[in-house]
Amino acid sequence: MNWLLLVNSTLAFGLLFVVLLTLTFFINYKRDRKSAFKHSVHPTKGRYFVRHVPAPLKAKYKLEDENAKRQVINHWEIKKFRMISYIPATVFTLALVFFVFQFGHLLRGPTALTEQEMESLNYSEYKWAVEAPADAPRWIDLQKALKGRTLVLVSSGADAEWIHPTSGRPWVRTVLSNWRNWASAQHLSLRECDWARIGECFSPARDILLVVPGRWDAAKLDRLMAQGASVLLLGAPLTIFTEQRGFNWNEISFERENNAQHGPMILAGDQLLTLGLSAGKVLPLAPTETGYLVRTEIADAYRMSTKSVFTEQVESALVARVVGGGRVVWADYSPVPQAVSEDADEAVEQLNAAIFRFLLRKPYESIATWPEGKQAAAFISSDVEDDIENLDDLLDDMPKAGWFLLTNVIEHNSGYAGKMAAKGELNCHGDTHALFDGESLRKQTQRLALCKKIVSGYQKNAVFGFRPPEESFNSDTLTAAANAGIDYMFVGRLGG
Repeated sequence: MNWLLLVNSTLAFGLLFVVLLTLTFFINYKRDRKSAFKHSVHPTKGRYFVRHVPAPLKAKYKLEDENAKRQVINHWEIKKFRMISYIPATVFTLALVFFVFQFGHLLRGPTALTEQEMESLNYSEYKWAVEAPADAPRWIDLQKALKGRTLVLVSSGADAEWIHPTSGRPWVRTVLSNWRNWASAQHLSLRECDWARIGECFSPARDILLVVPGRWDAAKLDRLMAQGASVLLLGAPLTIFTEQRGFNWNEISFERENNAQHGPMILAGDQLLTLGLSAGKVLPLAPTETGYLVRTEIADAYRMSTKSVFTEQVESALVARVVGGGRVVWADYSPVPQAVSEDADEAVEQLNAAIFRFLLRKPYESIATWPEGKQAAAFISSDVEDDIENLDDLLDDMPKAGWFLLTNVIEHNSGYAGKMAAKGELNCHGDTHALFDGESLRKQTQRLALCKKIVSGYQKNAVFGFRPPEESFNSDTLTAAANAGIDYMFVGRLGG
């Protein structure tokens, strides 16, 4: 029971009742006095008081006076005052009904687990191990196959010292250096070639062509694809900067755009480069340069927005195509792990493996098909503890979604729970925003069980998912989720 709210509301309604009761008595008094003055044979006497009449005016109020003898009852006058006297009582009743309807759930206090429910929970302990998916691309499996091939870096000598207009850096030279260093570290055969000599230094049957930023020759690329070449396009053609015109090749469009997004990559589902990888996986890899935009109808990855404003423009971050007998991939990243974080280094190796698995025509072992043919999903995180009205616009625009709820927020705003349940699946974000990984296994299990109990009351289906506050969790959180019957967790790496 929320005793503080109960006491405050009782005092407030008690004060309102006294004010309205006083107003009612005053209205009745005015009604009686007015009625007595007009219609009573004793116009100086009311229900509660006797009016003092000065001597010079007493003659006016003599009982013999013909006007004072009249007893005409004006029924409309009586009804009018009676109706007015009902207004305070009606206002009080409506205010009380509104309060109970709107805030009655607050008087009950937060939902809690009973002693029997806590004792019946499963507190078993498990040991967890991290395992990579068996069908995810691994660089070690492709390194041996690549050693039988030659990587050919093609560029134009005149472009090597070109300076990017936004960053002021030599973009072409930077990309050439990245791939030279990577090939050397992997002990791979690397040959450099100019566009003018591409026919002499590149063999479509044996080599893999790496096209760095520069003046790309679309006609020569078309001939190579017809011969079954494997091509990796890196960055963008310089003509979009130097000649202020777009570049389109095999349904891949390049254009200059100073406001383009350059956040992390998010993988699309079930595309040529993402089979075996987790669809929706975020790769924290930035492009080597900015100031341009790539669009295509179907991409293997997209750039996540780094701004709080959403637009209809979707930027491609990774594209793969089968063109004739050849294969082409477009990407913009450094293949060399930067030792910035374990996540970033793992993402680089996975992307290297996915790209060269495709270019080497290695078979895929499995396909994890997304429902309804979807290719990607969006995740929107918004803390609404202080301003839950922010959900209104989101609910209006969102056709379907999965929601992760804090029960201490949704219990105070239960009307939103029904709206969200009508547009998707309700899941747990916790009983409060307090972190889970600082709690004992027993406490985490109880918190998850309480969240499931409350959230399941707002929908017909069971609660399947859990996203820990700040995605912070430990092995006990995994155990607590298993004990509580959670099917999946929306999290990052273990321990953070």
